[in-house]
Amino acid sequence: MATTMNPSSGADQPAAPVGNVAATSPMQRYWKDILWAARLTVSITVLAIGHTLPFFWHQLSCLIILAVLVWPVRSVRWGTLYNLFVLGFFFAFPIVGGQYLIEKIAWGGQSPILGSALVAPFTEEPGKILPLLLLLAVGRLGYRSSYGACDLMLCGVALGAGFGFFEDSSRLQNHYPTPNGPSLFGIPVFPDSYGGFLGHSASTGFIGLALGCMLYAVRWRKWLLAGIAGSLFVPLWMMVDHGLSNYAVWSSRSNWFLLTRWIWDMDGQGKLSPYVFFTLLVLAVVTERVLLWWVLKGFRRLSLSSCLAYVRRPLNMGWGYPQLRAVVWRIRSLQLYVLSYRQLAFLMAHWKGDLPRNLEVFAPLIARCTGQVAITQLAVRES
Repeated sequence: MATTMNPSSGADQPAAPVGNVAATSPMQRYWKDILWAARLTVSITVLAIGHTLPFFWHQLSCLIILAVLVWPVRSVRWGTLYNLFVLGFFFAFPIVGGQYLIEKIAWGGQSPILGSALVAPFTEEPGKILPLLLLLAVGRLGYRSSYGACDLMLCGVALGAGFGFFEDSSRLQNHYPTPNGPSLFGIPVFPDSYGGFLGHSASTGFIGLALGCMLYAVRWRKWLLAGIAGSLFVPLWMMVDHGLSNYAVWSSRSNWFLLTRWIWDMDGQGKLSPYVFFTLLVLAVVTERVLLWWVLKGFRRLSLSSCLAYVRRPLNMGWGYPQLRAVVWRIRSLQLYVLSYRQLAFLMAHWKGDLPRNLEVFAPLIARCTGQVAITQLAVRES
């Protein structure tokens, strides 16, 4: 068979068959590069407008910090988190619109305390997590079966960060929160927390973690009631912390909200919830790391030396743009290989048997993950 030299990989490749195959234009070849550059340009432009760069960093830093902490078990991609961040930003419009209808139209703007302490938490906390619930309802998308609890936590953090980004952009004055809760090497784990509330990013992430644990409980029926109870209590807890922390801003000491104030008092007026969330997150990372090891212990892995050789190979042909681009995309393919392997493990952990309905959902997801793993393994060995 005739071969050609691929400048991206520096390896001989089978020549393309001559026929009705159209020539690939530079635009078609590098459209992913253009799309990535466009995303980056839009993000930097939005952050650089006015005071946004220092003002909203705490929203993004919470997502980045938690993504780094759960890296040993993370299977959700950065592109997915980016999309969820944008979705959370735009989903804030109907939430804020509903608040305006209640506070300004129905109440005539006469009850600002109730609006801050009651309407805000009971619309924002369920509204922020609603997109993730809708995605979980569609089994073919894989959120319900190919992601772990820490992945769903990150999805919730991305949605909450997008909402917090929108809310902060609508403020007339700058607001720099004073984080509370655990810190690592002097860096707050929840940098958008304030005044007894975890912050929009972390609170939605806490709810997402509870949903992920509930999905495990659905798989192992023994813990079903505990999983359902946790998935209901955590949102209530976050609404109470959110509402009463807003209520405390008004410096009111009346006996309102006595039915829920006991939760806030047991929480140390919002000071305990960050440590509970962080502790549960660490336990989830350890548990899912053991789960991944147990499910994948019989699968063949790529060695570190073969991966490094795969990445360095294009540079044997030179240091031009095609070779450097090939290095970047090979690193990305190895990242997708790791994430796909983890998704495959979560799929197998959530598998319930050969029921027809299960096959309709699981078969395409398993085929996609195994395909990515097999293609990367073949590329590392032969290209």
